[in-house]
Amino acid sequence: MCPTFWVHFKQAASIIESRPQKLAEVNRKYNLNNVLPIEETDIWTLFDNLKAQYGNKIFGQGYVYRIVSEQFLADITTLTDLDKKQGISDEHTFVPYDKGDKDGNKWYNENPFVIDWSKANVHFFKTNSGKKGNGMPVVRNSQFYFKEGFCWNNNLNERYYNIKCKEKKAGIHDVASMSLFELTAKVPAYYLVILINSSLCGYFYRMFLNNTVNVQVNDLRMLPVIVPSEEQLIESKKLFDDAVKVQKAFFNQRISSDERESQLINIQTDVDNLVFGIYGLQQSDYPPLGKTLY
Repeated sequence: MCPTFWVHFKQAASIIESRPQKLAEVNRKYNLNNVLPIEETDIWTLFDNLKAQYGNKIFGQGYVYRIVSEQFLADITTLTDLDKKQGISDEHTFVPYDKGDKDGNKWYNENPFVIDWSKANVHFFKTNSGKKGNGMPVVRNSQFYFKEGFCWNNNLNERYYNIKCKEKKAGIHDVASMSLFELTAKVPAYYLVILINSSLCGYFYRMFLNNTVNVQVNDLRMLPVIVPSEEQLIESKKLFDDAVKVQKAFFNQRISSDERESQLINIQTDVDNLVFGIYGLQQSDYPPLGKTLY
């Protein structure tokens, strides 16, 4: 059983193209004559059976071959506490599954993965959680499932020292997706993303907390956070939304890389002005370490 699936059609295009090639390679290697089915669920069954017979790495390490139509996605805003803990009983059982962001995007990341959160699967995950070699996700810290929060790229760029932080949407979080969660509505996740993405935070983190390339969660917890005023919250939300809008436009190929950079430079400048003002500091007192835009 494979717990992760692709859902967004933009990313699914490469899977549709690669599946016939993967199947042909397996046919040649094991002298088989399998034909790629037409129905999506039949493709899952064929590939699942081949993996069960010839090994989990038959198609390559981590190869994802399942595509789920958006009509089977659950509306997580309507899920009950019981649904979240024990699984969903109707046919709309697929929920977002955050496996981390290997590209380390800032402000926003398109997550293409979902996981089947049906009652049967959740029972299976919990029953087999932590068993060696079964490929199942480990059910750990489930109290944070379906909570919105924020995350960051674990590695700092050699040239730029600012941290790449972004808001996380509600869903299931994989071990590779580190997360923090807000404790009070007075300091919402988007405001914390603004602070962490600022040049001031990058300077403070590098100079006083950790000067290695790794961003550690315990170090981030030591960042001094000022509770913002209502006006500062409103401005923070606008800048956060503007940055996310730019990233979405780029990922959807509505703007070029140069256009993205130009717009994010302006947003980053406004972010830095806002954050320095929140802390009552002057930017001229802190030498720039380099700004990470995306």
